[in-house]
Order: sequence, then structure tokens, then C-alpha cells
Amino acid sequence: ALFLGGCALGLLVIPQSVARPATRALAGFPLLFILGGSAGIALYLLGGTVRAGLSFVLAVSAALIVLALWRGTARELWKPRELLLLAGLLLCGYLLAFFGWGETADGTVRAMSGSWGDGPLHTLVAEAFARRPGHDLSMPAFAGERLREPFGYDFVAAMLRRGGFTVGGAFTLPAAALLACLLAWVGQVARVL
Repeated sequence: ALFLGGCALGLLVIPQSVARPATRALAGFPLLFILGGSAGIALYLLGGTVRAGLSFVLAVSAALIVLALWRGTARELWKPRELLLLAGLLLCGYLLAFFGWGETADGTVRAMSGSWGDGPLHTLVAEAFARRPGHDLSMPAFAGERLREPFGYDFVAAMLRRGGFTVGGAFTLPAAALLACLLAWVGQVARVL
């Protein structure tokens, strides 16, 4: 639902004259990422849970999908060339953004390849958001300290964790989608120039 919601948002808000359908659909991911993450954080700060933020984003995604189908904008993307471009860019984004994060069957988190030193800290922050009650912004690694870094990406990863994604999926899939969007728009700009 989040994938289709992002595609629907891009197709609905980016004019047809700006770019081809696959590029416009990919542009919906950062928009949904920013808007959904911001709404989730607002709900959390008001005392809600990460699951409430995820439920809200899923409801908005469903509404966007219905609106795109009702307005007929979704049909633009269902052409073989557009679907192939969309799938290819997402695959490239995934291959470039894969951090090698994962979990063993007993829940042990492992990190390798490009996740360097701050991967465990981001995982800790995301897991803290996923397990704590709302409005708790204390730093899980240092007692008595508040979060002093941008935590939006970690919060979105926590929402995906609550939705059933693994640690690797929760951190890699948004990065891959954002990178695919960047690749598509760099290509679009290069074509125009």
C-alpha cells in the first residue's frame, strides 16, 4: 500500500508536462516519506504510538490510490515501458542502497558492508520509537539525554518495523526508493539540458 500510495501521490501532484509517468510516480516517495513521517511524529508527540502513525500513513496511502484510480491518472503508469523503467530504477536504487542489515531468527541484529559505525545507533533509536509510548524523545543510548539529531528517518523505519518489516527492510527500502527517485530526476534534468 505504501508503494502504490507513493506512486499515486506523485502522479496526482506532479503535472504531466513536467516528466514521464514513471518519474512522476517515483517523486511521490519523498513526498509521502516527508508528509507521512511528519504526521507520524506529530501523532507520537501528542501521545500516540508509532503504530498509530503507521495506520494514518496507510489510510492516506489507500485514499491516494483510490483518488488516482478515480481520476484515471493511474492508467498512465500501466504501460509496459513505464513499468519497466519504474522497476529498473527501483532495482538500481535497492542494489545501491542495500546496507547489509539483517536479523537472525533469534532477533539478533547484524550490520555489514556500508552501515559503518552509526548503523547500530540508528537501529537502537528506531527500536526505541517502536517500543516506547508516545512523546518520549529521550536518547536510548545515554540515560537522561534527549535526542539531538534529526530522527525522521529512524522514525519512519520504526513505523515500518511496526508494520512487520525486518530491520534491513525498514532501513533499506525507503533509502532505495529515495535513491531511485533521485536517479530518475537526474535523468530527467539531463534530458532537458
